[in-house]
Amino acid sequence: MNVQPFTPLVGQTQAILATATSQFIMLTAGGAAVNCILVFNGTTTPIAVRTGLAIAGAVVAVAPVVGTPGDMVIAPGAYKVISKGYNDTVAVVTAITAGTGDVYITPGEGQ
Repeated sequence: MNVQPFTPLVGQTQAILATATSQFIMLTAGGAAVNCILVFNGTTTPIAVRTGLAIAGAVVAVAPVVGTPGDMVIAPGAYKVISKGYNDTVAVVTAITAGTGDVYITPGEGQ
């Protein structure tokens, strides 16, 4: 099995404030044309994350609650590399509870 380390697109990391309402970033042209994003949760609260092919604000990240499924959760201080659709243009973040800090999203390739 060949594992390719995550390779970021240089200079393409964006920061987003995590709030209880879905916040989004538009991936740049280069960021939309890759298969992965690295999401670092620099906040004090868990976040829910979703990507999509949409215009800004049309995709919503849903925080899961008991009995109702939602999107992938990333713990405070943790990071995850997630695959996305090759042409997905939006990354959306919703804070599960009130907190402070930023979420950093870096497009790239690998794991």
